[in-house]
Amino acid sequence: MNYGDMKTRIADEIADSTLSSQIILAIKSAIQFYERQEFYFNTKTGTFSTVAAQEYYGSAANTDIPSIIKILSANVNSGGYKYPLTGVPFASIEEAQDGARTYIPETYAYFNGQVRLFPIPNDVYTVTMAYVYRLTELSADADENAWTDDAEELIRQRAKRLIATDVLRDIDMAQAASALEIEALNALKKETRLRRSVLTLRTDMPSGGRYNIYTDQ
Repeated sequence: MNYGDMKTRIADEIADSTLSSQIILAIKSAIQFYERQEFYFNTKTGTFSTVAAQEYYGSAANTDIPSIIKILSANVNSGGYKYPLTGVPFASIEEAQDGARTYIPETYAYFNGQVRLFPIPNDVYTVTMAYVYRLTELSADADENAWTDDAEELIRQRAKRLIATDVLRDIDMAQAASALEIEALNALKKETRLRRSVLTLRTDMPSGGRYNIYTDQ
């Protein structure tokens, strides 16, 4: 299914072809809501090469970098060996970096659509990252990506719920779409878990820190 097909199907299901602009806005809102979550289709690995004395890396290094939502892991290759990069708050690097701290990078921060490395690379290294990222925005009717394919039902049902709630004020339609949206979300989450190599539950905890099951912090 492509973008145009999705818009047509939503119009058919709400039985109103006059809401074309509202349908477009609802689809965009639905994608913006769910692109923050990690699914099997919006995660990937990518690399970029460092430049000696260059601290920040953006689209020129890798076109995905400005679209990154969350970095899952990162490492740097030096002399054929991989060393893990630790994600830290931007403020931590800001405090530690005086402009003269150069070496093989050990930590990174993601800020304002760029990756900042610390220490500043003193040579050319390959950085490999695994990350969640935003897919290319849908525009033309012929456009298609995972949001119109793998997650088509999820986006379509949420878009319908938004239209029913905010435009049509149709409670029954909104509730029906909400139930189908939840089903589609659960199915995608299940498939995402099944596609992972490790099926056991994993909890990411900060080094030396504690995890509070009640606050999720």
